[in-house]
Amino acid sequence: MSIGKEGAQGPGCSLQPHSLAEAKWLRLPTYILSECVLVYMDPGHSSTLLAWLAAHFACATVVIYEQVEQGYGMLGLAAGVWREIKPHDAFGRQMCANLQSRGCPLRGITTTPDLEAHC
Repeated sequence: MSIGKEGAQGPGCSLQPHSLAEAKWLRLPTYILSECVLVYMDPGHSSTLLAWLAAHFACATVVIYEQVEQGYGMLGLAAGVWREIKPHDAFGRQMCANLQSRGCPLRGITTTPDLEAHC
């Protein structure tokens, strides 16, 4: 995913600046739900996306519902995170292997595998 002055571009998505940068609704209170999305993205891309949201939405609450713990509190966004998969226990290893074999790896799981990794 690339995010720049021309908008946000990624596989299967395209956000154009004319539809976002000049929109009056960017100043309104906004609720953004990310459900089981960020853990599938490269950690750098998910952090870039959230930083872009923080920079463009004047008043937003982001709820991040993921299968694993992710760390995004440093971006100035109000965020809630749900956690289930721990990548280093037996269940987590099995889930990661299963998803990897199906071509949908959890790219962000090793960056913040537990609560201590956020500190």
